[in-house]
Amino acid sequence: SVDDSGSILDIDHFVISPENIQSGGHNGAIDITVVGGEAPYSCLWSGPGSFSATIEDIAGLEMGNYEVTVYSADGQSTEGFYWVPRNRRAGRLKSAFPDSNLELDAYPNPFDNTTTIQFSAVNDERVSVILYDLNGREVSVLFAGELLAGSEAKVELNPSTVNMAAGTYICAIKTETGVSKNIKIIWMP
Repeated sequence: SVDDSGSILDIDHFVISPENIQSGGHNGAIDITVVGGEAPYSCLWSGPGSFSATIEDIAGLEMGNYEVTVYSADGQSTEGFYWVPRNRRAGRLKSAFPDSNLELDAYPNPFDNTTTIQFSAVNDERVSVILYDLNGREVSVLFAGELLAGSEAKVELNPSTVNMAAGTYICAIKTETGVSKNIKIIWMP
């Protein structure tokens, strides 16, 4: 964790390790890095079944959806939503899905009229940028296509053109190889 006192609390990046049933299962992991706000941070995780945890990085996970709410000492909070996949066969999935080769940002955020979604990749990638509601339902595909290494792409999000209600959404960039990065965006008209 990094203390950027006086700045906005956020989950800067994450690494997900899949559940590997070849090694007995229940061995997936999510490692998050929290920035901004004021340390110390506290976390509240929920997941499949009755899973819950209060530590920043979690392990011993089965396949499924996990949600974390992170709180900072200065009263801010932020949320993250993650999917832990299952590796059924050795060599079929990487042992971790780092997001370091993807960048995704929205500005302004929160926004009242429109926001710009900006994204890039270190390598040539076929990517999709998708907007989800907090229940995981797809609201809109904002971009689907080839992204050249080092290039930066932008799309303008206008809530009236994608039939959004005011509130919080998850914007995700995903590659064909399974790497993804999510950010939270908030529309406050």
